[in-house]
Amino acid sequence: MTIEADYWDKPNIVRRTVSRPDLEPMVAERINDDPTSMLSTVRRGITIMDSRSVSMVDTQEDLQAIVDREMYKVLQIEQYVDIETLNMPHHEAYDVLELVKKNTISGVFQEVAWSMELAAGGAMRHTLARVVI
Repeated sequence: MTIEADYWDKPNIVRRTVSRPDLEPMVAERINDDPTSMLSTVRRGITIMDSRSVSMVDTQEDLQAIVDREMYKVLQIEQYVDIETLNMPHHEAYDVLELVKKNTISGVFQEVAWSMELAAGGAMRHTLARVVI
């Protein structure tokens, strides 16, 4: 079994700007400075910014809502687990299963990929994913 989660390039500042000829320029920003968050500016000691321009926004409130939603998405990190089993003939796309391995990992995962060795006694490799907030 292998376990992988990528925290490296997750931003802790999200900024969006609007620059349209019919409106005053607008900027909205959300900073993750929560000391309990492992991605925060406080815990990391560095800032990683996701700064983009958006165009179809008319109000500052709408722009701030976009930034808040983007920050929420950034804080959700996917954890991937690869496991191996015997071939499973009754297998469906996006199966959901509970994985429990004592002293290692426990949780509910969705299968996002698999491959089979097409031979007697062949192995099936599964890639499972879950969101870790």
